Amino acid sequence: MIVPMKKITLLCLEQDKTAVLEKLRDLGVMQLRYAKTPESADVTALTGELNSTERAAMLLITEEGKYNGPDSALKGKEAVARVLALTEERNQLAKTGNELERELEALQPWGDFDPAAMDAVRENGLYPYLCAVRKQDSAAFRESLPENAVLEQVSADRINDYLLLILTDKPEQEPAFVVSLPRKTLSQVRQELDTVTDRKNAVTKEMLSLKNALGSIQDLAGDIGGKLEFACAKDGMAEEGALAWIFGYVPVTGLESLQNAAKENGMALLVEDPAEDDDQVPTYIVKPKFLNIMDPLFDFIGVSPGYRENDVNMFFLIFFPVFFGLIIGDAGYGMIFLLLALAARWKFKDKPALKLPLGLLILLSSATVVWGALSGSWFGIPGIPGIKWLTDPTTKDQNIQFFCFLLAFAQLALGRVWRAIHEGGIRSYIRHIGWALIVFGNFILTLKIIVWQGAFP
Repeated sequence: MIVPMKKITLLCLEQDKTAVLEKLRDLGVMQLRYAKTPESADVTALTGELNSTERAAMLLITEEGKYNGPDSALKGKEAVARVLALTEERNQLAKTGNELERELEALQPWGDFDPAAMDAVRENGLYPYLCAVRKQDSAAFRESLPENAVLEQVSADRINDYLLLILTDKPEQEPAFVVSLPRKTLSQVRQELDTVTDRKNAVTKEMLSLKNALGSIQDLAGDIGGKLEFACAKDGMAEEGALAWIFGYVPVTGLESLQNAAKENGMALLVEDPAEDDDQVPTYIVKPKFLNIMDPLFDFIGVSPGYRENDVNMFFLIFFPVFFGLIIGDAGYGMIFLLLALAARWKFKDKPALKLPLGLLILLSSATVVWGALSGSWFGIPGIPGIKWLTDPTTKDQNIQFFCFLLAFAQLALGRVWRAIHEGGIRSYIRHIGWALIVFGNFILTLKIIVWQGAFP
């Protein structure tokens, strides 16, 4: 059930802002809406700190690899700082590694030589050049050289010939196809690349050793988030002279406790119903505990009802398992899902976060087993008995179609009836019950056109 909300304007003395907000935090019944945009230095600093902490937590969550060494002793803020520093270092190492790999690729065709030796040759009156010539241009390049030029092939691949050209006279312009190489030897580049690789591996090991600090980092993020929320609320209070005020929403079930706190702490309250066009009203849902089993489904699809919409948890609990069982349709596969879910429930019984998802899987698997057993479907093996209504080859297809259309009609009709009850009033009853009757008429027409074809009575 979606609990009705009241819009609250809360006034207090400016000097009492901190005490009032602490009291509101303790009550936990008011969803605040700031009267002005929070822009203080505290808000900015806490926002940056929270972002860094959450980023460090996410980096540890996504870090992959096996590690058998000792865990890091760092916790909380120290762990956050180290995770971020290691990440920055790893990014820089990756950039350096990419540059070294490009240098290695450029040097490999020429072998391991010292580029400084080329300078010594030039000082003695000869002019060496390294040229990478495409094979289709190689013959023309050779013909274009002076008679006294010396040309030696160093290596070749499918595309280029790698040539050493030595001229006895300094040319007016540099020959074609000359390449510019790093001022390092091939062995130096390889050594530097090995050093970078070793350091990257060491960084990864240290990151994995910090995974045990994830819990303390998440706790730190929660603590910073609470401080940030409080700072935003304080900075978001509007002020005029000695007064300060803020807006918010309170469920009707918590209104009395807020009013009592206002009397005890010198606060003034203006209580109003939210305007019809107010799209800021939060949704507060109170439901029986057994409906919590549908929470993983709504979390997965990212859907939650708005304040003026209907809570459909009950309808999903009724219809979704039935549709799931129909789609899978095989008791054998349903039994496999059920056994795996029960095994996981036992294996992870000490992990509360998995209780609801595994409970939902058990429910869906059970619905699959029931439907598969009724329809005589076990691993697609023919001839296994079920109920005649779903196994008689002459009528089963029509019966299944009828059942599916019946489910669709029931959903649509119940939705209309629910809206009528929720909205109340004779006009609402007439409107929604009328639509439900139209849906029923379409249901009958569909059966006659698709399922049991024949003249419409």
